[in-house]
Amino acid sequence: MQAPEWVRERLDNWGRWMAERGQAGLGYPRSNILVAHGGRAASADHVPVDSVAAGHTHRAVQLMRADAVNLWMAIQCRYVGSPMERASRRRPMVYSEIGVLLNVTESTARTWVLQAELQVADTLDRWCQRPAIG
Repeated sequence: MQAPEWVRERLDNWGRWMAERGQAGLGYPRSNILVAHGGRAASADHVPVDSVAAGHTHRAVQLMRADAVNLWMAIQCRYVGSPMERASRRRPMVYSEIGVLLNVTESTARTWVLQAELQVADTLDRWCQRPAIG
């Protein structure tokens, strides 16, 4: 089972937003996109951050913190990076790294991230009155 693609895209957007916030960009890049990414010849496309959607996603993720800290920590690591790293050094983590950090197996880390993704999807569905996930 996988989380819906739209929620993973929202969480990817949130992860980029959090990274830019951590670099004192307040959700916006600190430098010109063409300079930072080498202009049109860059190998990776720049994906703009939707700060409004990221803010909603951030609130949905933060709701987990009190009730399910293990899910909150897993999704934080997966999309933002280890909270134990300085903000400027954070990067999204793979499942095996999350497992090591949280002292669980890789499959448990995968399960926690999936549960967190589904919980965020459910919360955003309720807020946006989107059709329920089947």
